[in-house]
Amino acid sequence: MSFKLLKQLENKFTGGVYLISGDDGLLIKNYTFDIEKRVKNINNLSILKYSYPDLAIEKLFEIYSTCDMFASLRCIFYRGIEDIEDKKLLSPFLKSTNPDCLLLLIDSKGSIKEMKQIITMFQQNNSFIEIKTPDKYDFIEFIREEGDKLGLKLSNDAIRYFIEEYGYSPSRILPELLKLKTFLGENKSIITLNELKNLRVSYIQDDFFGLLDSIFDRNLAKFLKEFKNYVIKDISLLGFISVCIKNLRIIKYYKYLLDENIKNPLCKVEDFCKALFSKPLNYHQKNNLPKYSRLDDSFLNKLEETLAYLEKSLKTSSEKIRATETELLISKLLS
Repeated sequence: MSFKLLKQLENKFTGGVYLISGDDGLLIKNYTFDIEKRVKNINNLSILKYSYPDLAIEKLFEIYSTCDMFASLRCIFYRGIEDIEDKKLLSPFLKSTNPDCLLLLIDSKGSIKEMKQIITMFQQNNSFIEIKTPDKYDFIEFIREEGDKLGLKLSNDAIRYFIEEYGYSPSRILPELLKLKTFLGENKSIITLNELKNLRVSYIQDDFFGLLDSIFDRNLAKFLKEFKNYVIKDISLLGFISVCIKNLRIIKYYKYLLDENIKNPLCKVEDFCKALFSKPLNYHQKNNLPKYSRLDDSFLNKLEETLAYLEKSLKTSSEKIRATETELLISKLLS
């Protein structure tokens, strides 16, 4: 039923009242986001979002039953029905029809399952949608479908790699798919296992700015936590240092353009990256460059010197010595 509604909305607006229930809040959010994405471009349609108890269920029924003065079509998201004590208050919605309104009653805790009478009423009306956490046997297809929604075509090996890395957990896998989409953009070809592994290094470009924030805040504990989470268990220290140096070069070049009052500095940096690294700026680099352009040159130079020394040193040291030396030098930098 969940995919049936999405499919219907691809072709035309579909009115009616639907009860959406599930105990995984992220999957519910993901599903309702898919619905919103499909309806937001429909002409003369307004999207309304309410929640209980901010809006009483009786008031919602009044809104649903009346016409909108400013739009001929409406899509209403109503969250929090799991907190409504008397679930029988939902039954009037099934007795009232409004073909110009799509009303989604959302239960994010799966508690409505205990109310068999209510569920039966919605099932008889073909309007009960249960969002289940996929079991292990369905997980490969789940990842494939979620990837397809984002325009990502994943090979079977790449999908199995996601499961090996993040387990059978939608809350861990869905953000990783979004991150993959951020770096790849529109991608027509199938993503292989080797390509996916190589992209792990690129992910650090995104996390780099979060790590730099902790350095500039003089928060060593936060930096080391981020460093461990995003670097040590994902890629080599040497790979991380190389990405840091590359991003510092981008920042310094951007600062130089600003100092020289060059017009459209971001476009110049974009050309610089394409020529030097064969890659355009990613979304997070574009957003953070203006902020980092205000950093002190002496600090950036000292950071660059530290990273250059680490890059040379890490090529000849053991993994344990690498981690210790990196921690020590960054500690000195923050002191």
